[in-house]
Amino acid sequence: MGEEPEGGPSWEDKGDRVMAAIDFTPWLDGPCPSGSPVDIGAKFTPSSRSGEPGEAVKFKDISTPPPGCVIDRWEWDFDGDGEVDSTEQNPSFVFNREGTFRVTLTVYADCGDGFEDSYTLIVTIAKADDRDREDPAKMGVSYLNIDPVQVLPNQEVVVSANVCNQGEERGTLTATLMVNGNAEQSQSVAVSGGSCQQVTFRTSQPIPGTYQVAINGMTGQFSVLAPRTVTNTVPSQAESGLGTWGIIAIVAVAIVLIVALVIIFRKE
Repeated sequence: MGEEPEGGPSWEDKGDRVMAAIDFTPWLDGPCPSGSPVDIGAKFTPSSRSGEPGEAVKFKDISTPPPGCVIDRWEWDFDGDGEVDSTEQNPSFVFNREGTFRVTLTVYADCGDGFEDSYTLIVTIAKADDRDREDPAKMGVSYLNIDPVQVLPNQEVVVSANVCNQGEERGTLTATLMVNGNAEQSQSVAVSGGSCQQVTFRTSQPIPGTYQVAINGMTGQFSVLAPRTVTNTVPSQAESGLGTWGIIAIVAVAIVLIVALVIIFRKE
């Protein structure tokens, strides 16, 4: 290799030089010429993206300014008409009618040439659909049971039934026991939606006969039987084993024997 010509650049002068003690902060902290860096710009979150007319929706600003800048102005358009409805940072707005609304936030920051960015979300306002609400309670009584169906006077009879709720909301029903058309007892029963609960009554009657019972329209009956009369000193015909003709035969034999004895004594 030949030597460098006299007066030419030395090896230290070749290539790009990196100079120490240079402050690059103004370039790093400044806004990008072609747009904002990632995650820098306008943004907000609503308390709800759906609701009913008359409900207030709260909006929270979560915008991020460029490095070294501070957002100093907020402009909110709640109904998409291009008009500024609020300049608060975190406003609330009441939507009084049904519809789909484009809510836009535009933020401004003082960064030399200025900084501006916008963000839009859709908020839907509609009345609650009746199909989404729980069905009201639908109370009824089913499956009446009587145990036992034949008793003696003053013997206890258990009358029960199922109280059922065919709706979705919890409901209450007053169950009433009727005996021969007269209300004897009542119970108030609370039942959750889609469930059943048994209600039980106990009754007794002193007089023999047939008794009609009902619980809220479900009907049935039981009978009170008359007790048999039994003496302790005189056995019944069934217990002695003798019928009417057997007694007559015994009496006839006794009479014949008496007559025979009278005849024998007279001859002697």
